[in-house]
Amino acid sequence: MIRSKELLRELHEGTIHPVYILLGEDSGAKEEFIRLLFNKLFGDKSREEQDLSTAVFYGDDAQIPTVIENANTYSFFPNRRVILVHDFEKMGNLNALSEYINTPNLETVLILLSKKKSISKKLEESARYTRVSVFWPMFRGEGEGWFYGRLKELNIKAEKDAVEYIFDVSGTGRDELNVQLQFLASYLADGEVLTLEKVEDAVVHLDTYTVFDLCNALFIKSSKEILFIYRQLLDYGEDLSKIVYFCTREILKLYDCFTMSETCLLYTSPSPRDLSTSRMPSSA
Repeated sequence: MIRSKELLRELHEGTIHPVYILLGEDSGAKEEFIRLLFNKLFGDKSREEQDLSTAVFYGDDAQIPTVIENANTYSFFPNRRVILVHDFEKMGNLNALSEYINTPNLETVLILLSKKKSISKKLEESARYTRVSVFWPMFRGEGEGWFYGRLKELNIKAEKDAVEYIFDVSGTGRDELNVQLQFLASYLADGEVLTLEKVEDAVVHLDTYTVFDLCNALFIKSSKEILFIYRQLLDYGEDLSKIVYFCTREILKLYDCFTMSETCLLYTSPSPRDLSTSRMPSSA
């Protein structure tokens, strides 16, 4: 087991392992690591290609043989596949998973996620090709340093008291801070400085829903839940054009992904002539 900082250092140096077991309650930090990992793996590849090279499972309804079968499937594109398994410990008997971890497919990156802080001794002993790390919540000083780094990546300049106000409202959880960053990136003009006056108007109060919650709910939650979030956004004065823009963007992403998958199926399926030929009896 190694520290998360060491894990990030390896990734920045270009070292990518075939299996990662990411533990701990700081899901935002784990998502940040996965985002950086995807950048290393896919680079400037299209979002559609990235989606078609990724499979996501959830431990409470996933079967270990299905996960392993996906992990042993090679990518259609010239890059490695990524398999994400949330709450992997809920899949039950992990013996078969231990066997895969001991001899993994080196062309796949399997990422096992759990909120627990430890794994079984048997699973850890199988992990010679694996990186295991616990992601602990940040302290205030560490969190502010991380936040300034993300602001720099997004080309956002912020005054110190504005950042302090965000931490007073959000705390140090990366999930909450990432919500604030997403909102600020769409709220501020390019090169605009974030002041305390602006942040008091712009900061997302996390006891309410955001447009990103609505986008994440599309095609996943029930229509009743989606409408509830939508009405909450309108009640809190969210701009309707902004809601339509972000929802449309998500729908177009899904449409592009579907179109690409259908195109791939068209080019890999046998032609009617091939099928008719295959049915012809061979000559004696």
